[in-house]
Amino acid sequence: MLTADFYPSSVSVIIPAYGRANFLRESLRVLLSDYYHELDIIVVDDGSPQVLQTELASEFRDLPVRFFRQSNSGTTAARNYGASVAGGSYLLFIDDDDLFIPESLNWRVDALNRDPQAVAVAGRCRFLRDGRYDECQPKFTTKSLSHWDFLSGNRFYSPGQVLIRASAFHASGGFRSEFNGSEDWEMWVRLALLGSFIADDRLALDYRFHDGNYSQKVTLMCHTARRVVEEISKSLCPAHIAIGRYLAYRYVSTVYDNKLRSALVAAISVNDRETCTSVTREIGFLTRATNGACLSLKWALIRDHRRIRMSEHELNLIGQRCPDCAGRSLS
Repeated sequence: MLTADFYPSSVSVIIPAYGRANFLRESLRVLLSDYYHELDIIVVDDGSPQVLQTELASEFRDLPVRFFRQSNSGTTAARNYGASVAGGSYLLFIDDDDLFIPESLNWRVDALNRDPQAVAVAGRCRFLRDGRYDECQPKFTTKSLSHWDFLSGNRFYSPGQVLIRASAFHASGGFRSEFNGSEDWEMWVRLALLGSFIADDRLALDYRFHDGNYSQKVTLMCHTARRVVEEISKSLCPAHIAIGRYLAYRYVSTVYDNKLRSALVAAISVNDRETCTSVTREIGFLTRATNGACLSLKWALIRDHRRIRMSEHELNLIGQRCPDCAGRSLS
């Protein structure tokens, strides 16, 4: 393992990295250009073929950057390892291709300092494609996100948007590797059971699109998202599982249905039979799960509310007002 001197800090920034030294170099330079005065940057090299510290350490000598290396175990394990060696009161997880928004740490730290009941504060992200900014994430519809708000979808494009109270992160158990690809969504639900999320419309992150994005693995991402739906449903009381599963599957279907169909068309065009088979299978799984969630919801509404349908707003209100849902926990 490669280590460096420990830097006392209020914020530990954890960056899992694999190869892509140029992206990582740019991310580090942007972070250090802001130079928040109590900052500890932890780079966890996830078994890159070329040791990243060898390539980059000389450029960042005498700066608050620590390099660690683990055998190739995936982004989730790298994040958790970084958190285990972090000393900051707050944790920020950014990917090696993310670009931090200068000065965004100041208002995020201030927000958590002012509200001891909040477990995290999130800002919006901006999208960077081919070196140009083309759009921003829409403004948040509420300034405080509850456990139930995350059941109907992941509110963030990247963990780098979210500054997390370290004590809450460790109490939640951290990221779970079995949900790799949607592990952040699953963890937000567990974190939100411990306290509120502050949602701020200021920019916190630049999300860079490129061919190597993990999100390009559409079939795997959708499969993992379906598993997350089943897992987070465990946090609901029996009376509201049908509502929560419906809202969550509606989100997954909205995000992945068109992406899966586009992936299928692309695979057909190049006669990639293996990809055609896997994508077709995932489309079938998602369709059956979504239709099943719709039928379960209709039965629950008839049984419990003597109604055939409700608006999404009404469904959310039912869950948000239920103390039994908010009081349960995920293992």
